[in-house]
Amino acid sequence: DDAGSPISGVVVSDGFTVTTTNANGYYMLKPCSDTWYIYYSIPSEYEVPINSYGQPCFYQRYTPGIKRYDLTRLASGPEKEFVLFCFADPQCRGTDHANRFKNECVPDVKAHSQTKTVPCYGVTLGDIVYSEGSSNSQWNMSPMRDAMAADKIGMPVFQVMGNHDYT
Repeated sequence: DDAGSPISGVVVSDGFTVTTTNANGYYMLKPCSDTWYIYYSIPSEYEVPINSYGQPCFYQRYTPGIKRYDLTRLASGPEKEFVLFCFADPQCRGTDHANRFKNECVPDVKAHSQTKTVPCYGVTLGDIVYSEGSSNSQWNMSPMRDAMAADKIGMPVFQVMGNHDYT
């Protein structure tokens, strides 16, 4: 962790192979030429890092030579409970839908999360944006990502890609 203590049992993957850290916090992967990122689980006693976009960051860009990825221990101790908000198929189609999501859904979710006495996390279940046929939906991902930034929606929201999100 960021204090130099080893963390055992962390699941680590390069997207092709999965392993866990040993008692000394070490792991070994043999990355292939298609490795772009190193992904890792976050144990309950560590905070979920937030990237510059306000999204949970449970991965790092794979860079040969980088040998350490640090986590920060929660001052309050391990999280034993949390509330999970699931966002199923928002399928925002264009600026109007993204604005409605941002102006109607996001404030409601944030207000509700603030009534909870335990940490809150969110996960999209895919199809964040809408696409039809081979139309490109990527332009609409940025406003949706921005709307689901932790400071705006009130919690870290993990994203899962759906079939409409990759065209």
